Order: sequence, then structure tokens, then C-alpha cells
Amino acid sequence: IWEKAVFMNRGFIKTKVKTLPLDELKKIGISAKPDIIKIDVEGAEALVLRGGQKTILSNKPLIFLEVHSIKAMFEVMDFFRSVSYSAHVIHEETDGRCFLEAKPQ
Repeated sequence: IWEKAVFMNRGFIKTKVKTLPLDELKKIGISAKPDIIKIDVEGAEALVLRGGQKTILSNKPLIFLEVHSIKAMFEVMDFFRSVSYSAHVIHEETDGRCFLEAKPQ
């Protein structure tokens, strides 16, 4: 992929980062209940939301997220409907990315 060469030429190196779902933060000692969640994960929005479903349902936080594609938008909106959240676009970029605000109904 051409993007790899672009980044490598600028000194970036490949790094593995451990991740875990939002619902599992207690396992690493984070027990705060979020009031606001901001998500910017370059296309993995629905995965993040599903990994935080219990947290979202129990705490009802306000959610801000960037959505990178039409496919991702459908997945995100399906998730929000399933947890009784309403979402609306608060900003749209010319490249198609959208920024949403979602809150419990």
C-alpha cells in the first residue's frame, strides 16, 4: 500500500498497541462512569460502540464521533437505534466524513 511508504519515509515505525473494549476498562482499574464519550477511530466506530454497549446503556453518556464512510454510518445508526439513542450530524467535511452527536432519547 502506498500509504505505508509515505509514513515509513517520514520516520514512522510499526507499533502494536494493546486495545480492549470500553466495557472492560474496569479490568485495568478504570471505574469512572463516563458522561461524555468521544470516538475517532478511522472507520471502526461500530466496533467501538458495540464494545461499549453495556457502559453506554448503564451510564447514558453523550457521544461525539467521527464517521468515515456511508457503510460505517449505517452501522453506527443501527447501533444507536438499538440502544434508544438519537443522533444527528453536527458537521460534514467535503471528503464525506461526518461528525455526529448522539444522546439518549
